[in-house]
Amino acid sequence: MPFLKHLSATHWRILAVIVIALVWIGSLWPSVNVPVMRFAHADKLQHFFAYAVIAFLLCRGWPRLGNHWLWLIAVLCGGAAEIGQAVFTTARHPDWWDMLANALGAVAGVLVARLTTARASRLPDAGE
Repeated sequence: MPFLKHLSATHWRILAVIVIALVWIGSLWPSVNVPVMRFAHADKLQHFFAYAVIAFLLCRGWPRLGNHWLWLIAVLCGGAAEIGQAVFTTARHPDWWDMLANALGAVAGVLVARLTTARASRLPDAGE
């Protein structure tokens, strides 16, 4: 998708904020209304991918910020969602395994963002 190369950092930042808000809403939504995936620990996979996407977007939005800071911001977003489950809902509960899935997803997101950014910078523009 060559058009993604031309998105500004501001666009990536807006996307990051929107996705973080959507993930937080989903984290606080009563689980009885959430579609169920049909295999063991499917929710951990959802956590992994959600925070991989968040970390990816954060990397694209703040490309000069260090990888460890971007990872930490994504993990803190996950921690805030888990704390929110403890404080703001009675139907959802925080889980350390969810936090681990969030942290591992954030690692994957940072790695994918950095690898694809490095690769994209070596590709010629389509107009050349």
